[in-house]
Amino acid sequence: MGLVKSGLWGEVEHDINTVVEAAHGEGRVIKVIVEDAYTTREEKLELYRIVMQSGADFIKTSTGFEEKEYAERIGNKTGAQIENVKLMAELSRKYNPKIGIKVAGGIRTYQQVLDLLRVSEREPDPMRFRVGTSHMMSIIESMRGSH
Repeated sequence: MGLVKSGLWGEVEHDINTVVEAAHGEGRVIKVIVEDAYTTREEKLELYRIVMQSGADFIKTSTGFEEKEYAERIGNKTGAQIENVKLMAELSRKYNPKIGIKVAGGIRTYQQVLDLLRVSEREPDPMRFRVGTSHMMSIIESMRGSH
């Protein structure tokens, strides 16, 4: 994140490409976490492009442990946000249509999962779309209530 905030895009690209190459060399699936709460739209455009062109298997919205105060200072919310996932889907059409999207952070309802899946432009396949949550039981409960 320090390199991103410093605008050192060549170094960001080198670091991500090196990690992706090492992971794939070991036959591993790799997710690159972009911590959306900490980046501006301009930074997201460049960071998402780099991740997508790196050949990573997934781009992931966040760890879910962002500092809310910092995020708000730069005009962001924490967790998986519709507008960021929509931007990922849009950019993936150009840079890497095969990349999976993993959403994480603040996901507590089945409706949130459905909304994020819809804007991701992915099918509900674990190699195309994943959800990271520590609230699975409340999601299951809200799923039951939606039928």
